[in-house]
Amino acid sequence: MWDEYVLYAVFLGQILVLSFYFPNKILGLINKTIAQHPSSEYPKLYPVDVKVIQGKLKLFGLFNMLVVALGLAVLLFSIIYNSKELGVG
Repeated sequence: MWDEYVLYAVFLGQILVLSFYFPNKILGLINKTIAQHPSSEYPKLYPVDVKVIQGKLKLFGLFNMLVVALGLAVLLFSIIYNSKELGVG
């Protein structure tokens, strides 16, 4: 039984680190780069308009939140399903 709890903890850690922490870190670095290096001074850094880049970043953030929600839903479903299977809940 304890091995299931370890699995849940590892899965939760993967969800939080790979789908929440790292994408937010990437978004922060890109936004910081856009703020520190404007397209007027660094035109070669921006192959497309800044508004297009920011739109793609919002889409990236939304998809990552969707992945976090799906991962947490799968984790919650597996916890509930296993507890009913064992007759706990």
